[in-house]
Amino acid sequence: MYAAQTVYGIMIIKKYDLLRYCAQVLEYPMQTAVTAAYFLNKLLLLSSTVNYSATEQNIRPKNDEDEENEEGQKSENRQQRERVITRLECEVTTCLYLAGKVEDTARRVSDVCNVVRRCRLRIERAMKKKKKEKENKNGRRDLGIDNEEEEEKEEENLLIVGDEYYKQKDKILELERDVLRSVGFTLQTPQPHKYVLALVKRRYGSSSTNSETPTKKEIELALMCDRILEAVLFGERFNEVSDWTTKRVAIATLALAENESNVDAYKEANVTWEQLFGVTASGSSTPDLDRDVKHVESLYKSYYYEDVHD
Repeated sequence: MYAAQTVYGIMIIKKYDLLRYCAQVLEYPMQTAVTAAYFLNKLLLLSSTVNYSATEQNIRPKNDEDEENEEGQKSENRQQRERVITRLECEVTTCLYLAGKVEDTARRVSDVCNVVRRCRLRIERAMKKKKKEKENKNGRRDLGIDNEEEEEKEEENLLIVGDEYYKQKDKILELERDVLRSVGFTLQTPQPHKYVLALVKRRYGSSSTNSETPTKKEIELALMCDRILEAVLFGERFNEVSDWTTKRVAIATLALAENESNVDAYKEANVTWEQLFGVTASGSSTPDLDRDVKHVESLYKSYYYEDVHD
């Protein structure tokens, strides 16, 4: 399921959702996807003074005076929507393309452009269909969502080629410079996945030094950590932990994963938090870690339960 915002009466998928889906279609490894999300967060922070993001806006109800201006209003809404979509596609494409180059998993910019376009249309149509089914179920007609003429036009413009491609490529190059400025031209990005998997191995791996086969508990916790990190790194609230160190994110993630998996860490862990870092995962003696775990838990629940709109 995907979260959406309404812009000029049209649902627009959120940027982090689109980026995550495109990374999967491009078959990027997790490291590249995390780097792309990091770049997108920095880019959005840089451009926060200019409202490029899709904000909640609705077309006001028509009255008698609006009838003669209806066509002009529709044209204006269409142009505004196209600008929002173009910005959305360019930002996501730029971050995915640059992340691919940084992590040695580069794709051609034309391929990334077209994957982003296809994924956006695919997800938006799925959301429209779901909304229409829900409104029909509630006995309400869906006005303005099922616009056949508009969808046919989008089908015709599915591939980004010719002049449109070169215009979009120029915008991507400009945004690429913005991304590099936003990260201070430092291309080393935080990768909590590697750190957290190492922690899982230390605490729950086999005691045999010759065994590389993960234990059942390792697999269970690794999967839970991956789920939590997706919420932390690809959620709309990523900026809340963007200044955390990789170590801090990884520790809080594993501590939450242990809680969510009902693991008795005191009995099942090979080493304690004190032995690893001189801290514990709970208790009044570690208020900072407890606070971090609660913060990550808030991001986790927000991502999976609160930010999803039917």
